[in-house]
Amino acid sequence: MQLLSNNVIYHDGKHNAFTSMVRWKGKYWVAFRNGHSHKSDDGRLMVMNSSDLEAWSEPQEVINTEIDDRDPAIFVCGDRLFLVSMSYKRRLHEGEKQRRLVNMSSCVASTGDGVNWTKPQQALPEHRVIWWVSSAPDALYASVYGAGTGGEGPDYCRWTELWRSENGVDWDRVGIISDENRATECALAFLPDKRLVAFVRHDENDKPEIKIASPPYHEWVTAVELGFRNNGPGIGRVGDKLVTAARAMFEDPNTPLADDLCRERRRGMIMGVFDPHTLQWEPALAIPHARGVMSPLDPDGHEDTGMNWPDVSYASIMDLGAGNFVMIYYEGFKGPPSDIRAAMLRM
Repeated sequence: MQLLSNNVIYHDGKHNAFTSMVRWKGKYWVAFRNGHSHKSDDGRLMVMNSSDLEAWSEPQEVINTEIDDRDPAIFVCGDRLFLVSMSYKRRLHEGEKQRRLVNMSSCVASTGDGVNWTKPQQALPEHRVIWWVSSAPDALYASVYGAGTGGEGPDYCRWTELWRSENGVDWDRVGIISDENRATECALAFLPDKRLVAFVRHDENDKPEIKIASPPYHEWVTAVELGFRNNGPGIGRVGDKLVTAARAMFEDPNTPLADDLCRERRRGMIMGVFDPHTLQWEPALAIPHARGVMSPLDPDGHEDTGMNWPDVSYASIMDLGAGNFVMIYYEGFKGPPSDIRAAMLRM
């Protein structure tokens, strides 16, 4: 795998992150979160578009509720473009220094022209959120995870589910993809033979797995367990293979392809190729963070050293033909700034 170019496509000095991309009406549409920091309560969802992946429109605010709107999924249903949020409400509990999650929900909005959007409405029951949406010929399918309904408290997530919709607004539960090792975020990709592939994050150990199922997607089989720490999964079909992308934790000695620069920068992207015929995954490319850990003395550094830690991941991958593809993702720090990037790659 070859990295051809890697450019910032949006920067405003704030924390921009958590991307999702789709092709609609002859343009590439990218959604992302804009806020003060990785976990600030002012998160809002923005959408921008491009006809050539080089010149981009000014982002438009689409979802901005009173709580933290984050992790957008943008998708097409019929002739309309949809955007769904993962909205978090946090509260500072007595005796604690950090605000904790007390509620989570998903809101959905849509547009027929890319300019005028409907008012966001709740898409799922509270404590369940849509994280990824993938289109199949018969319907839309979404990975959904939940918190606050069991386990060890409101921050405890313990499953990822599959839900189905025929209109982008009304969703029905299909079943569980994984309920092991605190399964949460899950990227989805359909194969031409209708099999569905899931790239599942596990918060218990930060070691994701690739699972696969055939219609009606009730029985999931683990194809690959990645034996090194990485999270923030993304997946996309390129030719007859699937490309995976995730946040690498290069201090893990088991991380493949990590060189001295990767270890110095601590974070970056780790990319791989999954063959749906052999059910094998191979590491393909490591992209180190551009700067690594910031110093409080840097021009954009923070007194809170936690805000200086490198932040990267949540990629969207789209096939451009002839082995070429684009990866939209974010790179920056836990605090501002963090930028949206477009990487052009070739298999």
